[in-house]
Order: sequence, then C-alpha cells, then structure tokens
Amino acid sequence: MKKHLFFRRFSAALVMACLLLTVLCACGKQQTNADGQTIPNGFVAHEAENESYTIYTPQDWLVDTTTGMTSFNMGDEAASNLNVTVIGMSASCRNAAEYFDTFRDQYAQTFTDFTLIDDATPTKLGTQDAYKYTFTATVAGTPYHWMQVLCDYKQAIYVVTYTAKEDSYDRYLENVQSVIDCFVFE
Repeated sequence: MKKHLFFRRFSAALVMACLLLTVLCACGKQQTNADGQTIPNGFVAHEAENESYTIYTPQDWLVDTTTGMTSFNMGDEAASNLNVTVIGMSASCRNAAEYFDTFRDQYAQTFTDFTLIDDATPTKLGTQDAYKYTFTATVAGTPYHWMQVLCDYKQAIYVVTYTAKEDSYDRYLENVQSVIDCFVFE
C-alpha cells in the first residue's frame, strides 16, 4: 500500500511539474513586428532616425547612426557588419535593379577577384519584393563576402548590405537573414 501511495504522489508531482514547465514556457512568447512577423528572441528594435523603417537585430550588435546610414557591427575580430542605406530614386537610377547595375562595373574595377554569385535573385525585404546580390572580392589581400538586398519603396531604394571576411560569412548569416525577414517599412 505504501508503494502504491508513493507512486500516486510521485505521479501527481510529475504531472504538476510538467504543467508548471508548460506554463513557464508559454510565458516566453516571441514578439511580432507591425507586419505580424515573428521576431526572434533576443532581437531588439531600432527605428531609423531620418528614414521610415524599423529594423530588428540581435541585442549584442553595436549600432551606429552617425554615418548617414544605420550600421550594425557584430563585434567580432573580423569586423562583420550590416548597413542600411536609403537612396532617393532619380532619372538615372529609377529602381533597385538599375542601382546595382550602375555599381556592378565599379565593383569589378575596384575589387580584386570580383565574383558575382547571386544576380538579382528575387527575395523579400520584410514584406516587400526585393532583389538579392551576393558577391566575393579581395580587398588589401583579404577575401570578403557581401550580400546586398535592394528594394524599391516609396520613391526610394533601400539597400541592406552584409559584409564579412570570407571565412566568417556563414557565422552571422542566419541572424542576418532574420534581420532581413523582420524589416518593417513605416
């Protein structure tokens, strides 16, 4: 009988522990942005000072808005970074695809071993249609890898650029993709 009573109490305690764990896990709900997209845990919002967007990044990325763009430094030895630039459309640059095309030749002339990997691959910046370009090149003897996501929105071209040394590129790629996915236009 004591053995039976022990198992009942043990089972009841186990059920209570499971219920408590379920409740505690439910309290850690993920946040969503204005477009209803899920923001990863540990990401924080940054509103652009002079532009109409909100970007969510890991809380430990260092933000700098003093350069005329919003820049995030991952704080690693490779100086990996992500930048957001907003450029007004003009007669000579009417959309995101034309914008990249104007720089394609300059990149090839400026960077050693310039290699375009993704050329205007359709993607999204937040909920907006965009183009993705990835390329590699060598700068001062060091190989780098870039990803640019360009998007037309309200008479402006939004350019999100991720830069990392070639051997560090994959280290932050998942977080960078989450930043791009959660981008919100105001």
